[in-house]
Order: sequence, then C-alpha cells, then structure tokens
Amino acid sequence: IIECGFAPLFTPENYTVDMLNASVWSWEPGQPQYETDLNCAAMNLASGKWFRKVPDFTTYIHHAQTINPAPSAFPQWTIATQISTFDQAASLCPASYDFAVPRTPQENVALAAVLRQQNFPALWVNLNQVEAECWVVGWLSPCPY
Repeated sequence: IIECGFAPLFTPENYTVDMLNASVWSWEPGQPQYETDLNCAAMNLASGKWFRKVPDFTTYIHHAQTINPAPSAFPQWTIATQISTFDQAASLCPASYDFAVPRTPQENVALAAVLRQQNFPALWVNLNQVEAECWVVGWLSPCPY
C-alpha cells in the first residue's frame, strides 16, 4: 500500500512494529548503519530497498539516473550503462540526465522495476552520509543542519 502512494495514519491505539516497518519504503531493515562518517546508498536488486555501502573508491557498480523532467512530471528512471564509483557517477551522466535518488515510494518502485529488468545486483542512488546521522543528495554536499 505504501508503494502505491498511500500514507497510513498511525495512532497509538492502532500501530504495531510490523506496521511501522512495512511503512518504510526506502531503507532495508537495520539500515542505514552509522559506523563511519562517509557512506553511500545503493539499491538492492532483490528488495528494491537501499543499504549503506562504504565508498571504498574501488567498488564499481551502475548508478540510477533520470532524464531531467519538467518540475511537476514523474521522472523517467534509467540505469547508467557504464559502471563507476559513487563519486564519479554524476560526472558520467549524459547531457540532460541527472544522478538521482527516489524521493517517493512510487519513484522507488519505478526504479526498482528498471533495476530488475537490467538484473544488476545493486546500483548507486544519489544519497551519501557526510557527517554522523546526516545523509545528503550530491557528493559531499554540506549537511543542512
């Protein structure tokens, strides 16, 4: 239901831990982990959810990208044909494409479907941790708080 865009209204009387966990559309259970200050997010083929991946700058995988949509349009997700490290991903996007991260459950479902069609085990999404408990879009972007 969450993946279709419905947001449950939880009250203290009607929620359970299972219901709360099911409402998380982005991260794998137990993720993200905060072991170091520099982490990146990748999407898992099997679940379509994200996990923390340490950017060791030797891990080359594909990355998510969108064709620059109109501000109110639903993004068209594609997967880069060239593999890269996380820090290289944005510079390898063709003109009119952006290294991106899903911002809604529907976008996440759409990207996961493209990932399953391509059958890559994982791909970078444009989200990285620059400080403890601060995840940002854009390589080494400043923490907003």
